[in-house]
This record gives sequence, C-alpha cells and structure tokens, in this order.
Amino acid sequence: MTDSPALSRLARATWTHVAFAFLAMGAWAAVANRTHGLERALTAGLVQGLISGAVTWGLKRSLEAMTSRWRQLD
Repeated sequence: MTDSPALSRLARATWTHVAFAFLAMGAWAAVANRTHGLERALTAGLVQGLISGAVTWGLKRSLEAMTSRWRQLD
C-alpha cells in the first residue's frame, strides 16, 4: 500500500494531534462525570479537552524543536 502525501501531511499536522487529544480526553472526562448532571459533565469535558490539547500542543512543538536541533548535529 502506498502512503499518500496528503494523508502523511495530515498525520504529522499539529492540529490533528491537538484535536484528537481534545476529543479523546474531553469525551472521557464528560463520560466519567455523567452522573453529576449534563452541565457539569460538559464543563469537565471542555476543561479537560482544553488542558489535554494545550499539553499535546506543547509536547509536540517541543519534540519538533528538539528533533530539528538533533538533525543539525548530524
């Protein structure tokens, strides 16, 4: 199977990673808090999604910077 350039670019995109973290962890927080009412469950999902997205963005950008510096050493 041949990798398409568009799919490869999408898989490497920062926004893809951030969106996945937001959705996955935000959804989990909403499910975990479902017994506390809809408003609290959605609030927990939004807050956790934002935090997870921010952490993912920071980690991915840091790794990209470190990788770039590492490649310059070769």
